[in-house]
Amino acid sequence: MEEVAGTLLRQLTAVIRWIAIEVLCETLLYWSGRALLKLFSFGQYPKRNDRAENRCILTGIFGLVISLSILFYI
Repeated sequence: MEEVAGTLLRQLTAVIRWIAIEVLCETLLYWSGRALLKLFSFGQYPKRNDRAENRCILTGIFGLVISLSILFYI
């Protein structure tokens, strides 16, 4: 019985972890990175059909690090 409960608990935490990572990367970092790219390129990049997901997420991470650095420096 303990093995079943342990397995279910591990599966539940894995699903919760996957959802948290998915929400963080796909929504927060992607859309903030996309907004930053649009802002700094004056709306030219990324195009509507451009597949720049990794660049948007990376820019979102960069923007988050810079924002937190400025916030904690002040």
